[in-house]
Amino acid sequence: MPNNMLKSSVRRFLAGLGYELKSVSPVDSKCEGFDHYVQSAQSAGMDVNDWLESELGWPDGKAIVEKHVVRHLKSDSVVCEVGSGTGRHAKHIAEHLTAGSLHLYDHSSYLQKFLVNYFRDDPAVQVHQSDGLKIDCSDDTVDLVFRQGHSSR
Repeated sequence: MPNNMLKSSVRRFLAGLGYELKSVSPVDSKCEGFDHYVQSAQSAGMDVNDWLESELGWPDGKAIVEKHVVRHLKSDSVVCEVGSGTGRHAKHIAEHLTAGSLHLYDHSSYLQKFLVNYFRDDPAVQVHQSDGLKIDCSDDTVDLVFRQGHSSR
């Protein structure tokens, strides 16, 4: 079956299930709109995480961390956050780790680069690539794994 016929068949099949096959940006197909959020926040002269909460109404990252994470932390904890996005929760977790480390995992190369820059002044924060299914903190004992799901939006 020629490639165009296969694509057409797949599109029809997916349409029957209520899905649409779309082309993705060759720059980073996994940035999931975060590039737009970063640009909008920069245009507004705001930190992207503050912008997400104030302009898009995302729940308060600090409140989520205070409610669900802080009680499990010690100053020397080793924490892994899976799906870190722009570090909305991580920036509040990092505040509590004076002698520990925070490993941030994301599947997006765009977000990995963003996080490296965002946390450039915090040597306790390390950014890693992940497929979202597994993490590798093999050099450390992990005290806590944190994942805030999409329902936070």
